[in-house]
Amino acid sequence: MYSYGFILAVLSSFIATANSNAATFGDCSQEKTIQEFVECARMEAPEFRMAFGLASSAELKAKASKRWLNPDFDSQSLFGRTFGNDQYQYQISLLQTIEFGGRRSARIYEAQGAHEVAQAKLQNMDAEARIKIYSKILRLSQIEKEKESLDEAIFTFKKLVSQYASRPRLSPEQEVSNTVFKIAQGDFQMRKVQLLNDEREVTNELKLHLRTEDDSFRKWITDPVITLTSYEQKDFQVEKTPEYKISFADYLNAKAQKSNENAEFFSEVKIGPMVQFQYDGAQRSQLYGAQVSFPFPIWNQNGYGRESADQAIESAEIGLTLEKKKTILEHQRMVETYQDYFTSLKVVPTQKDLEAKHNKVEAQYLRGLVNSALIIEAHRSLIDFQKLRHESEMNALELLWNLYRLDGRLEEIRL
Repeated sequence: MYSYGFILAVLSSFIATANSNAATFGDCSQEKTIQEFVECARMEAPEFRMAFGLASSAELKAKASKRWLNPDFDSQSLFGRTFGNDQYQYQISLLQTIEFGGRRSARIYEAQGAHEVAQAKLQNMDAEARIKIYSKILRLSQIEKEKESLDEAIFTFKKLVSQYASRPRLSPEQEVSNTVFKIAQGDFQMRKVQLLNDEREVTNELKLHLRTEDDSFRKWITDPVITLTSYEQKDFQVEKTPEYKISFADYLNAKAQKSNENAEFFSEVKIGPMVQFQYDGAQRSQLYGAQVSFPFPIWNQNGYGRESADQAIESAEIGLTLEKKKTILEHQRMVETYQDYFTSLKVVPTQKDLEAKHNKVEAQYLRGLVNSALIIEAHRSLIDFQKLRHESEMNALELLWNLYRLDGRLEEIRL
């Protein structure tokens, strides 16, 4: 598996090339498979692009934090007259700052903590971008199927109402059936209105996510036949999860605070060579030596600050341990819940089975073998169960995808 440092380098090259060529979402629409499309389109997500920029910046700052400080150049000159002789003194020194007491390590810890957070957010945004695109496309596919079922129900009840309207007289039972069928037709018609609104919302969210105005992504909307795969746990390492990395960054920040407090006691020494030139009339001399400069901790040794930093590290260690246990428990919960969905969806009737039974009930009604209440209930049950199955499949897939996110197996997030 590639490291995120390698991925950052590849993405930097990709985005730089994309910007130089004025690449747009239309480029992604040329991909041949939905997996290739999502790999391309996820980079268009605003959240991903922002997280990528922050991660790139944090990586550079982490590298810069290890740099040595530049030396200080110091120059002094004095001139005047003494007993009628011109006098001139010129002194130069080059002082290198050597950081003691943890100031440099504090800077490194802070930069590493920011880098860990940025990397974790990038990993999350990468996974969320993939999951969002896949889930929206899947939802649009489900909506297409649900519209077909609603259209069939509306057509059936419209046909039944028309049949009753063509008769010169209706018996009391037929009048009641006609009224019930009109109510059922109106019920399914309003359901379709809500479903169409859901379709517009999902489409707009996907357009916003992909930063596009066209709907060329609709070509990936297919019959939503979902075959769930069993989840295979591969050496789950909690230390590599985004949640743990963010908590670990808090620990690094606490260590940085400790190093900073230590540096307040004895922070740095400046040392380097110095040269002094003296001119006294006709006499000239050159002196060579060394210069040392450092703060002298007489009045304050920052005891309270260092004690406070020790307590902050202890709190951060407790939080890190708690986050580790919490992430492990959450991972296990997700595994068990996904297994429940996986087992249940294997045994419940499929859409094809329900449609066959529904058609049988409708045929029996037309032959007068069942009453009007059963035909209405058959349509309602089919549509309600279809919606419930779609929701269960979506929940199961999002659980599986988020398990892959925690495992760092982003390449396995797919339909």
